[in-house]
Amino acid sequence: MEKAFQAAYAAFEKEYNERRLTPVQAEDRQAAFEKQRQSLQEFAQQAEKNVASKREELFKPILDKVNQAIKNVSKANGFVMVFDSSMGTMLFADDAIDIMPLVKTALGLRN
Repeated sequence: MEKAFQAAYAAFEKEYNERRLTPVQAEDRQAAFEKQRQSLQEFAQQAEKNVASKREELFKPILDKVNQAIKNVSKANGFVMVFDSSMGTMLFADDAIDIMPLVKTALGLRN
């Protein structure tokens, strides 16, 4: 759609520069191109929303399973708190304790 728009606009520019359009024709075509550009933007925005929604839908079961495994491993090993150091929100944690191998085992993954 974007390529078709660009090609049509390039053809319009050529006609305009060659003075083959009256001022009224040029204004009408510019207005039509502006409307088409807005439609393309709305389409792109809706597509992005749809992709984000589908991504969330597909990842939710995986994240729920991982969170449950973290809870189970934490309870089984007596952990009081677990911080996600990859997010930069760790306040304090002993480097000697890494539950990732335990969580992977709980999820049935290889270490």
